[in-house]
This record gives sequence, structure tokens and C-alpha cells, in this order.
Amino acid sequence: DISPLCWYTKRTSEMGVIMKEVFAKSGHNVTIIGSSQAVNPDVTSQILACEGASVLDAIAIAPYFNGWAEVPDQDSATIEQVLTSYNASIETSIDVTKKHKAVIDGTKKFLTYESGPAGEGDGTSTDLAMTAHRREEMRPLVLRYLEAMDTLLDQQAYFMSCGTPSKYGSWGLIEAMDQVRSEAPKYLGMNDFFDKKSTCEASAECVGSDGCNGNGICGTDDTCYCYRGYSGSTCLEASYTDYSACGYQCTFSQGVCGVASIVGN
Repeated sequence: DISPLCWYTKRTSEMGVIMKEVFAKSGHNVTIIGSSQAVNPDVTSQILACEGASVLDAIAIAPYFNGWAEVPDQDSATIEQVLTSYNASIETSIDVTKKHKAVIDGTKKFLTYESGPAGEGDGTSTDLAMTAHRREEMRPLVLRYLEAMDTLLDQQAYFMSCGTPSKYGSWGLIEAMDQVRSEAPKYLGMNDFFDKKSTCEASAECVGSDGCNGNGICGTDDTCYCYRGYSGSTCLEASYTDYSACGYQCTFSQGVCGVASIVGN
């Protein structure tokens, strides 16, 4: 029964047309996107056959790669087996994305509305799904995934930039706004991708602020963008009084994080 899909497609197109007319009055463009199901390319085929599909500008999917879900025996798995599974799951995502692309066959733009590595473990301190996302091996996996998707898509959206890991998944490129970036493999993998795609040299070093004093990131405009709790041109102005450095270790109802240091006045 494809009636729910066709109802969704028709209503999406109708609302999209209204939004285009409204936003056009202020000189803005609207892209009407139909969301499909990544694991089932036939859904895309059905959407394109529905009334209203001709109005859609693009089809979008969420082709996550989920190595944890593909581990044969999660209870006895090792971290090496989990990482191997993540590597294999990239090929699964690439294959299904190719099938969607073949169905669309250039008639619409092809996007992701979400993407990246997934994996929902048990949320404990020994959660191997969570551990895999923190391992340095995840960096080249993210790079390979993004490069492959870049060849298949008109545009991709990654989910998400910052998020605390839990039993519901380790979605963030970074786990906290003040996480040391050298300890965030997914963030580093995405930056490797950007470096390969870049067409110009980024020479900003924020030398005058000593690299933002470790309290922020130096932007390509040679300006410090400070972590939460710090401000000022050199990120030396602290705006809070206590700082807890427990990270994820107290997120499993195993204790209370105490104040690690006093910063500022």
C-alpha cells in the first residue's frame, strides 16, 4: 500500500509550492525536498511515481554507516571486531546510496538530510559502540565515508556537530564545545575531508593570541573563537567560576562530578 507515501508526497509538494510563493516575495528561494528511506530504494521509486512528485526539487536520505548494528555477537565482541564492522558498513551505505541515485537518474537533486556514523549501545562505561567513536581508527573511516558520499550526492548534511554520547548514540563530531579537538577523531576526519576539498590555503594562526591560549579555535579570519566559558580576543576572559572535567565518565548514574578547578572571579 503506497497511499501513505503518496499522501506525504502530495502534501509536501503542496506546502512547498505555498512556501516558494511566500519566500519569493522577499527574494528568497525554496528547495522542495522529499525524504525517502535509506535502506529501501524502492521507497524512492514509489515517491517519484506519486502525484506531486514533479514539484519536488530533490530527494534526500539518511545513509548512516552503523558498524555496531552489523556486529554478529555484540555480547562477546572486541573493539577490533566492532571497528572492522564499521569499516564494512561503509560499503553497505555506499551501495544503498548508489541504488537510490540510480532510481532518481538525474531527475532530481540528491541529498542527505542526515548522515555519518551511527551505533546505539547500552550506554555503560564499557559500551563498545561508544568506544569505537572515540578511537583514532574512526578518523580515516569518517574521511572515506564523506569522500564516497561526495561522489554520489549533490549535497550532504552531517548529524550532528556536537553531542554527548549515550545509549542513544554517539552522534556528535565533538562531545563538548570545549573538547580538545586533537582528541575528537570524527571531527579530525571531517577536517581531513575539508582539507582535501579546499581550493585555497588557510594561513591563520592567531599568533598574537598564542593560538587562543588553548581556550578556543583560530578561525581562517585569524580570529579566536572561544570555547564555552571563555571570551575576549585571546580567549583569556573566564566568565564562570567552576569547571568540571569529568566528561562522559559521570553520565551513567555512577557518581556525581565535582568541581575540578576554580576559574575567574
